[in-house]
Amino acid sequence: MKKMLLFICIFSLAFLNCDLLTHEFMGRYGLKNCSFELTSVNADIYPDYSNLYKSYAILTIYIKVDNPNGYAVVIDRMSFDLLINNKTVLKDVENSERRSIDAGSSLRFSISVKVTYEELNNASDGLFDLVRKGEATYKLDSTVFIDSEFGSYSYKTTISESKI
Repeated sequence: MKKMLLFICIFSLAFLNCDLLTHEFMGRYGLKNCSFELTSVNADIYPDYSNLYKSYAILTIYIKVDNPNGYAVVIDRMSFDLLINNKTVLKDVENSERRSIDAGSSLRFSISVKVTYEELNNASDGLFDLVRKGEATYKLDSTVFIDSEFGSYSYKTTISESKI
């Protein structure tokens, strides 16, 4: 009888841990079903008239993630390249804030990055459109990272190209 009770306890614990791991697995790998959208970009420009190369802009990038899954998903961290008018302005920007998206819902969040004049100069046409017209085409080539106790996994996604 004691052996049977011990077996049931061990089996229950194993099943409970398996259930927890399944939720962990689904929450991590369900991101592939999610859609990412770049909804807007705000640019606050800080000119230095005494030395143009010290000028910079703070870009606040607003992203929306839709989770169509029947379970919550997790973004552990992400990195991205920022392109303005199809020219790379920033490479390997890291954002390590962990985010959770509830089942069947959306999450909106922002990431702020500092862009120097020199970096913007790489996308000079984009800079002129941004200054003259107040619009440019933004694109994020991103890598979403999924961290677990079994290691770190990643997949690439393009966060929608948007004329903003």
